[in-house]
Amino acid sequence: MSGDTRPGGVCVALVSHVLNPPVRSVFERLRRELPADHDLRMLLSQDDTSLPLLGLAEAEVDRITLEDALSPGYPEKCRRDDWAMAGNLDLVFLEFARRHPGYSQYWFVEYDVFWQGRWAVFFEHFRASTADVLAATVQRIDEVPHKLDLLSYPKTVVPEGLRWERHDVIKAFLPICRISRRALDALHAAYEAGLGGHYEFNVPSVAAQNGMELEDFGGNGTFVRPENRDRFYFARGAAYTHSPGNFVFRPDQRVLKRENTLWHPVKPEGVPLWHPLLFRGSTLKTAWEWVKPFIGRRIIWLWFAFRWRPLRSTPSRQGSQ
Repeated sequence: MSGDTRPGGVCVALVSHVLNPPVRSVFERLRRELPADHDLRMLLSQDDTSLPLLGLAEAEVDRITLEDALSPGYPEKCRRDDWAMAGNLDLVFLEFARRHPGYSQYWFVEYDVFWQGRWAVFFEHFRASTADVLAATVQRIDEVPHKLDLLSYPKTVVPEGLRWERHDVIKAFLPICRISRRALDALHAAYEAGLGGHYEFNVPSVAAQNGMELEDFGGNGTFVRPENRDRFYFARGAAYTHSPGNFVFRPDQRVLKRENTLWHPVKPEGVPLWHPLLFRGSTLKTAWEWVKPFIGRRIIWLWFAFRWRPLRSTPSRQGSQ
């Protein structure tokens, strides 16, 4: 393994499949606003390693190609037949951690996650958390009506002899997440043993199966700490899109000015939606797809008006926004 690390420290990786000036601005904002003891790197999931870095130093960028992601050769997870990155982003996480050993915690932040406030406030708030997996919309499998959509592709395969108790099969939403070194090591071991499946189930489930702690950033689920309930975001985990809410799979978000709030997805300029709303089918269904985002925004507004519990704390170290 290679790579400079701060032993026992925290690394933050901004994850993107594209690098353009707006995405670079996301990176630069993180650089300004992270706590001083959090290291930052750009993680580009790209097959073309000749694409320009727009002024970023090679030393602060990790390019992870398809071949890099598949290089561990896990029996199920790295099978090339009908393989796609969707559902397999944890292979990128594992490759990044392999290159940068020694950290105790890894934050993975997708480029379309937006924090309304100073990033230092968010990271400092969860500094004391001992969770091995810290994520959004954390639910037990029986709380997920659309679980078959995730269990079927990539197909969930549990090898004989691997601990897999139903009570500890957990789903989480991972556009921004913090994963401990030992949770990543356990995930690596499970994949070597033949585990296969969607990373939104496998990352939290493997940790839970190994007796590790899970925590939800906010919302009102069973994995949320009381002081964080109805704070930072809300979402409807019972829906495939997690909508209505401000931290969802889709639709693209129109950010409201609310202090210390997470939003997703907020696409930087020049980056197209890869999961747009589909306007097809009956006239009634098409009309409903058109009107849903407008209804969703009204629901978000009402939630902020009546349920939102804003965080007012200020960390000891702050960057300028």
